[in-house]
Parts: sequence; structure tokens; C-alpha cells
Amino acid sequence: MELLANLKQGKTYFSIDAKRAVELYVEHRQKDMDAGLIVPGRLATIRAHLKNWLDFIGRDTKLQEMERTDCESYFHFRVKGAGRTAARQVTVQNDQSTINAMMDWLLKRGEARIDGFDFRLSGKIASSVSNDGAAKERSSSAIVGISEWKSARVIVAPCRSCYNLRMLEGA
Repeated sequence: MELLANLKQGKTYFSIDAKRAVELYVEHRQKDMDAGLIVPGRLATIRAHLKNWLDFIGRDTKLQEMERTDCESYFHFRVKGAGRTAARQVTVQNDQSTINAMMDWLLKRGEARIDGFDFRLSGKIASSVSNDGAAKERSSSAIVGISEWKSARVIVAPCRSCYNLRMLEGA
């Protein structure tokens, strides 16, 4: 009875896997590239970041089963993973920013139930503020966000609190 009521309210009992989630997000970002919102190099970087995440999380992992804490060991996987080239800390931070941007996009489309992951970085979890103002544990920082805007050559202020920040094409 409760199952039927939930179905009528639009709740789903199935989930796409991580591989399909990445495909959907890359298709979305491909449209951004086609519209001139990001450059081809940025799309290639997004693909690389998400390939690393798929190697970590598993391609068959269901999005609806993911928890915010599932990527706490991602930093160690990327920096000290057996058989992998060690990544620098800034590279891992950029990976994490891309992953959380994808998860936020998927949440808004009803494909995920979390808006991102809590990434452990250098033995601690860095904190940021979510869109609703509640403190959340994340590794994304203003510098990571600025580098993404810069590489995407966006010429708009990213938020009201930094309205005076302008990104110049090619800067």
C-alpha cells in the first residue's frame, strides 16, 4: 500500500548506475561546449575527472544507493592508488569539484538523492556552504571554483557575494 502511494507521488524504486550518470552529465556538458559556454579542453578535463571517479566508485554502483561519505577515501585513491600515477593535490581538488557539480546536476534531475560527496583531503574534511546556506563538509573551495570558471572562460559573476569578480576571456 505504501509502495503504491509513493509511486503515485513520483518516487522511483530504480536507479541509474554511475556509468550512465557520467554519460548523461557529459552529454549535458557537450551541449555547453556546442553553445560556446565551455571550450573543448574543459570538456576533455571533465571526462578525465569522471573517468577517475568511475574507477574509484565502480561503474555499476547505483546512484540512489550512494551516501555523502562514499568518497572519503578518494584523495588517497588518487594520490596513493596502487598501479596509478600519483595525482597532485590540486588535481584531486579539481576532480572533486567536477564530481560534486555532476552530483548536484543529477540531484536536480531526480537521478540522485545527494548533491555531492564529502571528500577527505590531507587527513581532514574541508568545509564549504551549500546553496541553502547550511554548512556542509566538502573539499571544494573558492580557488577550485574560480579555476573552473576561468578554464570555462565564463564572463559572469558566479554568485551575488562575488558580483565584482569578473573573469576575462583568456585570463
